[in-house]
Amino acid sequence: MQAYLLAVQGEEEGCRERAARVLDDDSGGGHRARWALGLLELGHGRAAEALEHLLVLYDGAARHPLPAERSLPDLVEAAVRLGRYNLATGALTRFEHARTRLLYGEWLRRTRRKAEAREQHSAALETFDRIGAHPWAERTHHELTAGAAATTSTGPSPSSASTPAATSPASS
Repeated sequence: MQAYLLAVQGEEEGCRERAARVLDDDSGGGHRARWALGLLELGHGRAAEALEHLLVLYDGAARHPLPAERSLPDLVEAAVRLGRYNLATGALTRFEHARTRLLYGEWLRRTRRKAEAREQHSAALETFDRIGAHPWAERTHHELTAGAAATTSTGPSPSSASTPAATSPASS
């Protein structure tokens, strides 16, 4: 955390020193040190070096969901500054695609298409977990739980559901 604050302040020597200690210590926190170094490099206009540090949070040894989620704007800025628009949009696209699946799944669940909703929610949850979007993952988990609870709740008997009145849109 100290390395990150030093990066925000542009204190290059202090930031590098604290980050190196954390990385050498190997007792955890390497993800925070990488994020701090990425932010430091970005603040000093070194987008390529920033991107190198930040990418490790997504796919490297320091992969960690929380800093990956929080450092997404830094990653996007570094990628855009380098003209790597595909990388910038790719990072954002995964989140937006998962979010769309969550919303579509919510609609499917409300229209009682539970199996389809569960499919959308499961895919969204996997992505949110992978990219570290914790609030979105929690929301998706609640949707999955609500869908499962609705499936196990006592509803109308199968014979009553097959009557024309029970299946008409007006009866919903």
